[in-house]
Amino acid sequence: MFESDLENIFNFLIHETSAQEFEKWLYSEKELELRIGSESFIDIVSLNYKNKYVSNDLEKILFEEKIDIKEFNSWKLRKTLRKTLIDYGWFEGRTIKVENHKLDNSKAVKNAIEIISEFGGLKIEETGKGINSASGDISFFLIPISDNLINKIPNSGGLICFASAHNQHMGLYVDGNRKYYVYTDPDSQLYEFLIDSLEELIGDVIYGRGFDNFKKVNIR
Repeated sequence: MFESDLENIFNFLIHETSAQEFEKWLYSEKELELRIGSESFIDIVSLNYKNKYVSNDLEKILFEEKIDIKEFNSWKLRKTLRKTLIDYGWFEGRTIKVENHKLDNSKAVKNAIEIISEFGGLKIEETGKGINSASGDISFFLIPISDNLINKIPNSGGLICFASAHNQHMGLYVDGNRKYYVYTDPDSQLYEFLIDSLEELIGDVIYGRGFDNFKKVNIR
């Protein structure tokens, strides 16, 4: 399926598109049957779109046959996060000048500067009850910070801090390979984030999605 197909399907599943609009889209896309597969397509168009629970029926078909529910949850998180970021002052193409940081030009520093250029100075407050753990705030720095974690991970190119979270009890880091890390101050523990996505890291911290995407890192 195309990315636009998933966008249309997911928007219907979160009730941002009406059943009438979704059904119209199904019949207007001439090659959709080829992209979805004949059997699944027939199952989907055979649903009763006047039934108020039709989205539940569609979920069963898609998640059993075509779509990984993790993919849907990631998409939903990114969509929700975008709205939250906009509420706190982010916008498409936002860029601030990062200067006077007095650090070298390593890849880790450049990666942190790229993040700060887009998000620097934004402060996102707690968004309510977390999904699977406590929700949190994030404050993005205006300059990259080098601290005692800089050389703790071999072959990482160094760790540079670009934001704090959970009332400054947590630091968010990026390395030279564009991998992300979280350091929790109360237990002095470093965690590697297992998904190469800044959006998902921010979403996990803000919305309290749990710890499935984090792995403890042993440091000295």
